[in-house]
Amino acid sequence: MTFLQLNCRGLRANFSDLQQILSDHTPSVLCLQETKLSPGTGFNVRNYKVFRKDVFSSTVAHGGVMVAVHSATPCYPVPLITVLQAVAARVDLGFANLTVCSLYLPPGGNLNLNDLNNLVDQLPTPFLLLGDFNAHNPAWGGSTDRACRRGRTVERFLHLNSLCLLNSGRSTHISLPSGSLSSIDLSVCSPSLLTQFQWSVLDDPHGSDHFPILLNATRPRVEGTRRSRWNHRRADWSGFGAACATVEPPPEASATEAIAEFNNMILASAKAFIPMTRGQPKHVPVPWWSHDCKIAILKRKRAFRVFNRHSTAANHVNFKRARAFARRVILNSKRRWWVDYVSFVNRFTPSSQVWARLKSMQGKNRPPPAPVLEVNGAKITDPLEVAECMAKAFSDRCGYSLQNTEFARIRERAERKSVDFGQNNSASYKGPFINYVTLFRRVF
Repeated sequence: MTFLQLNCRGLRANFSDLQQILSDHTPSVLCLQETKLSPGTGFNVRNYKVFRKDVFSSTVAHGGVMVAVHSATPCYPVPLITVLQAVAARVDLGFANLTVCSLYLPPGGNLNLNDLNNLVDQLPTPFLLLGDFNAHNPAWGGSTDRACRRGRTVERFLHLNSLCLLNSGRSTHISLPSGSLSSIDLSVCSPSLLTQFQWSVLDDPHGSDHFPILLNATRPRVEGTRRSRWNHRRADWSGFGAACATVEPPPEASATEAIAEFNNMILASAKAFIPMTRGQPKHVPVPWWSHDCKIAILKRKRAFRVFNRHSTAANHVNFKRARAFARRVILNSKRRWWVDYVSFVNRFTPSSQVWARLKSMQGKNRPPPAPVLEVNGAKITDPLEVAECMAKAFSDRCGYSLQNTEFARIRERAERKSVDFGQNNSASYKGPFINYVTLFRRVF
């Protein structure tokens, strides 16, 4: 399981670069700062559930934070009352539940320590506080050897709340065009999470002046929304049949023991000759991706590495040209694919096929939604607990309905009739089912 932290410097302007990161690393949670989205405008990230906080502005959109959680991960929002640009969500990782908060502190102005303390008090523990603090302090790296005023405030905030810092000291921000490096993006966590994540920084800023930060969980992810199934297409039916032919429960066993032994032998034969699916969402490649797109991305990365080593004006110009060229190649590739596809669409083309191609162009792959159930004010995210609660509620309602005299009368009358399993479509046993449906609608 991977968490991505990034100051994207405009989500719409750098969305193609963000899609490239998602394709390469498939993070489960995104924490973005400086999204620069206007309040009330819709914006979605495919396969992710988005929680965001925008900054109202009468001129140009600025600031803004977002937490996006993959659809296969159960989550729900955490309400915050704060003057800071922060948004949080509670995430179920299978092995633990934690709160993820995205925070952006704009440069300039004074940072109030009480605002940070108030924010932390509202976050259910354990939590990850990921964001752009715009604070310089040698305690978390960077080229500076002196802490600024905001850096000292953040250091005191970490000390007073007994919080831990995941940063390893690597720089997270590059100033264009000077090429100077600094570390102003911080990954703060509760003490219990200090050993649960490995902190790393990517070498390519992907269109921003901040480097993407990855937090990889040291424990394996537990899939909770899509269970593994038998892959019948790849099954060895001859071997399975031969193994099942030798299944014989012990004769001296009781009926219950014989049934359990028979089931175990059948399952053992199935596991030996029928493979299981992985239970993870399938990666759907976009149809417009081409070799030219790959080469343009490689040239952009190479130009940035040269600029990062030698921060000259010429290298900066070459990097900006390579970045603009990569965006233009990707956009032209999308347009060419769309024109070619539209030329084959006519009035006989099914609408379902058209919508399927549109989704494939956007790379959309909708996994089953993660279950989040609220029972008596408590959030339940574990799929097994959700199933148990739903089954219990259904059982309670069905148990009540069986006491209904009208339902019992219809059931007894229907059970006295013989059932004909022939090919007669007008069999009498099909009629009373309408009464069952009508009664269930009235009872429930």
